[in-house]
Amino acid sequence: MRAQALFASVLEPFGRLDIVVNNAGVSVFTPTTDIDEADDDRVIDTNGRGTFFTLQETTRHGADGGRIINLASGVTRQALPAARIYAASKAAVEPFGMALVKELGPPGISGNPIGPGGTDTDGLIMPAEALAHRIASTPLGPLGQPGDLAGVVAFLASDDARWVNGQTLQVNGGIL
Repeated sequence: MRAQALFASVLEPFGRLDIVVNNAGVSVFTPTTDIDEADDDRVIDTNGRGTFFTLQETTRHGADGGRIINLASGVTRQALPAARIYAASKAAVEPFGMALVKELGPPGISGNPIGPGGTDTDGLIMPAEALAHRIASTPLGPLGQPGDLAGVVAFLASDDARWVNGQTLQVNGGIL
């Protein structure tokens, strides 16, 4: 229902939808024994279900030649202690998008996930020792900046990327 309301608020004034960027995300970095159902529900609902229902609305309203860009996470390719729920929720983002490009390819809508590494935002919440390890392990460290991702999003939304479809771009400073 929230995705429907969001799309209605865009379609009413503009009449079409050209670019969708799924960037919502919440995280819980907690030892497995301390995670409760409320934490699990919040992370899975936002990162997994939120992405799915946004993509569902995109299949209904996306314009020919449109672009879908899903922010997944590089954490799905690493074993980070206390990041299990977040990693599981973000792991769903890639297959959602990959299946969708097969469904939407004929109408001319392309979609690509981005797998960001550690990025210096308010959403980067992890224990100090885990953050220090991440920074030390990133060849182009210390942490990515929002503009590092914004440039990739802008590229994928542009005509220069019209033939890029169903590809996960890892934007992580070389940590993976």
